[in-house]
Amino acid sequence: NSPLSNVRLHVEGAESLALDDANHLHLSTALGDVPLPLPQPVDANGAALTLPARPEINGLEIVAPFAEGVSSPSDLVGAAAVDDLLFSSYLGGSDSEDSRGVAVDGAGSVYVTGRTNSADFPTTPGAFDDSANGSFDTYVAKLNPAGTALEYATYLGGADDEASYDLVVDQAGQAYVSGSTPSADFPVTPGAYQTTIGGTDAFVTKLNATGDGLLYSTLFGGSSTDQAYGLAVDEAGAVYLTGYTTSADLPTTSGAFQPVAGGSNDSFVAKFNTDGSALVYSTYLGGDGLDEAWDIAVDSAGSAYVTGNTESANFPVTPGAFQTGFGRLFVTKLNPGGSDLVYSTFLGGNGSDEAWAIAVDEAGQAFVAGDTTSTNFPTTPGAFQPTYHNGGSVTREGDAFVVKFNAAGSDLIYGTYLGGTDHDLGFALDIDSQGQAYVTGSTYSSDFPTTPTSFQPVRSGYPDAYLAKLNAVGSELVYGTFLGGSRSEEGFAVVADDLGQAIVSGRTSSPDFPTSDNAFDPTYGGSPEDAFVTQLATGNEPEPPTPTPEPVPAHTCAPTALGTITVGNEPRGLAVDSLRERVYIANYGSNSVSVIDSRTNTVLQTIEGITAATGISHDPQHNVIWVTNSSTNQVTPIQANAEATTFTVLPAIAVGESPWGVTYDPVHDYIFVANSLSDSVTVIDAASRAVVTTLSGSFQRPFHLAANPVTGKVYVVNSGPANSVAVLEGASVSRVVSLYDSQEPYGLAIDETRNLVYIATVKAHRIVVIGSANGQPDQFLGWAAFNRGFGNPNRPVPMRMLAVNPTIGPAGDGGHLWATTTTADGSEANQALLIPKGWTSYFNQPFAQDVDAYPADGIAIDRVTNRVYIASGSAPGSVTVIGDHATLCADVWAKIASDEPSQPSSDPDDARIGVEIFRAEEIDAQAGDINKDGKVNLLDLVTAAALFGSDAPEADVNQDGTVDVIDLTIIAGSFRP
Repeated sequence: NSPLSNVRLHVEGAESLALDDANHLHLSTALGDVPLPLPQPVDANGAALTLPARPEINGLEIVAPFAEGVSSPSDLVGAAAVDDLLFSSYLGGSDSEDSRGVAVDGAGSVYVTGRTNSADFPTTPGAFDDSANGSFDTYVAKLNPAGTALEYATYLGGADDEASYDLVVDQAGQAYVSGSTPSADFPVTPGAYQTTIGGTDAFVTKLNATGDGLLYSTLFGGSSTDQAYGLAVDEAGAVYLTGYTTSADLPTTSGAFQPVAGGSNDSFVAKFNTDGSALVYSTYLGGDGLDEAWDIAVDSAGSAYVTGNTESANFPVTPGAFQTGFGRLFVTKLNPGGSDLVYSTFLGGNGSDEAWAIAVDEAGQAFVAGDTTSTNFPTTPGAFQPTYHNGGSVTREGDAFVVKFNAAGSDLIYGTYLGGTDHDLGFALDIDSQGQAYVTGSTYSSDFPTTPTSFQPVRSGYPDAYLAKLNAVGSELVYGTFLGGSRSEEGFAVVADDLGQAIVSGRTSSPDFPTSDNAFDPTYGGSPEDAFVTQLATGNEPEPPTPTPEPVPAHTCAPTALGTITVGNEPRGLAVDSLRERVYIANYGSNSVSVIDSRTNTVLQTIEGITAATGISHDPQHNVIWVTNSSTNQVTPIQANAEATTFTVLPAIAVGESPWGVTYDPVHDYIFVANSLSDSVTVIDAASRAVVTTLSGSFQRPFHLAANPVTGKVYVVNSGPANSVAVLEGASVSRVVSLYDSQEPYGLAIDETRNLVYIATVKAHRIVVIGSANGQPDQFLGWAAFNRGFGNPNRPVPMRMLAVNPTIGPAGDGGHLWATTTTADGSEANQALLIPKGWTSYFNQPFAQDVDAYPADGIAIDRVTNRVYIASGSAPGSVTVIGDHATLCADVWAKIASDEPSQPSSDPDDARIGVEIFRAEEIDAQAGDINKDGKVNLLDLVTAAALFGSDAPEADVNQDGTVDVIDLTIIAGSFRP
């Protein structure tokens, strides 16, 4: 036989090899460090052989590649993944414990809660309560970051049996605990909201950072049974509580969404103020069957997300939600005041479904975990496990699941099963900043999905706990491991950080549950079970540093191309928030809103779930974005935070048919919505978001409208046969201004500096102007028509949308107008027009600029930076950015766009655009005196009407060769006594 010292092990595929002090082999690969155990040689009887020497590394070859001792295969696997285990400890006394909640603070200390009936549960000197009170008490324990010692541990309970189910810790290291108690002597604090027990009541307790005192502790409930399962705390320290109640007299608040129970067993959602002395809101949540909420999360705007189980066919769901037909699970989002549902949806399939956990990311997208026996549970194409894996055993069946909703609750971003061929349960969920989901629970499946180099890829007990980590799109298992000893385990809570370090807590009955060196409690003491706390490294790759976007360069003349930005499909409306440097795009084709940082021309985020997003407006007073939903006859408000970095989709508001344009009036604090197919305008109070009135009778196909921020007047373009503009003051119509023969008016812009209104017309290829005349406001002043080739009437330029930059350039010039064109004549498909002078200078020859694809309804100007934004394109859409400036660029003629999209930019005469001006004020008023009696009156109008269509010179007031509507308009406007 060859001596062991002659044995060589050659490794292929690694970049380098290394041995640590414990003789664990580490392979450096392109995918990172991979630890592997070395073989342990034994004789024929299984006894360890004496090794000749320590292994030696020679390049990719190892001399004498052995380790001492005899290990089971599972021990070798543990050695291979030893780097995964950061710490693991039992937690308990000589009787029974579990852990239902776990949290970690900024310093890495770990907080655990659960229940115990051990009189010798390990408490710390000076803790709030160091002795047991009843048969079962709750406990709160804080371990140091290494898991080697307790920083504090305390009982929490009264003379009867308590249970705690959730725990949160704030930035000051103050722990919040929720649960239920029937104990009349449960510890409460003076001034707390409820200090007297009603039946079995919920409780919320906040401990100080050292665990030796209560900052507050309150009961919550009615005269029957009330259980609190889920707990969340917002940035201000307000507490959100959910669970279930059988109390018909559960305390609710005025204006709450559901102040009265729907059945004998309802869910509830309650929000407490920051010192636990009062309810901010409290509401039932349920139908006429059994409803139980199990978990709650809260976003930065204070909206609460709740999930649980229901047997109520009439559980409240919202129109447009993901699943409005009955399912055994529910996912509900309440507005920050608890007065209404933002969305509420069923979730489930044809079997038994249970939802246990919910989390929400910064974009307002909810993640839910649970378990199901439904073979048709909703999953998505490309998901990690789109089909049901459990065929059912004699006693058990079911898979865990994880789903991620869009921000509107109208669709799944992903949905996946998670399990093997036996019974799998998903009890807890957390997410990291990359959107990766961490799930724990219990599994009876020997083939539960794990990853090869994980801490424990092979099942040890029946069942085992597990930790599974899914990538951000739910398509891949990033990390999966069993967690347990030879008996049974269940994982009840999980918390993860952005380094991929996850802490799992639960309960174990295994005396050989894996613990770490120097763990606080490495020895099993439970009868029948102990709590456990385990921290694992799941291998997050450090996120590559995000390149800092370059700021948009300054421009010194107009027009200056400043780039294009890719947005969602079929962008339509566009709104600018100059103060917060944001541009908002309504993406009709992808049911979303793009949020652009105007400093860098980058998309910060996309707000999903905004159905048929069409028109958009920004209300700077309340920092709310309003989006019309043309296919659902609604308008959706989106609340932005102060920095416009997070956004909360608020409940949609029903308006008229096919709403299109939307605008904010800062004078009256109203939102106005143009309902294009019901010929009406809806007026909404911007502060309360309540409908004030719906106006009708003065509108025909109103698509667009705009508000004068100085006067508070709102101008509504009637695109129907009337060819008019309705003028609104507050919640009433003050007058309707005829545009006469300027047909198909569409877009408009307000010059509040000069109190002018510009209206773009498609068929008459004009910009019509309304303003003051003869001391009267809102008069028809005239128009400018635009034609290719300097006035060639056979090549008109149909106008579509307008924006005005009124203060740029000399005051007498009237500012700059920007317009988009339409494709009515087959050209100008990808162009915008810069018109360097306004009505007061009777316009200027426009300069046509190329934009990216066909421009839609979105054009707006940031008047602080003098940048013009134009939405265009289809899939994907884009936003073209052009610099405006008082100075025209020296090469402006070289930049002019061709009249045909297929041709390059050029500057021949036929690519230039001429302007024809009609000014009502230039017509001699006495020209309307057709019968020459010194008066312009009804007789002159009747005479002209009789000559309509002829070339009679006496009635052709404007001398254009035809007696037409313009002549009649001049006569009517010149009436004199």
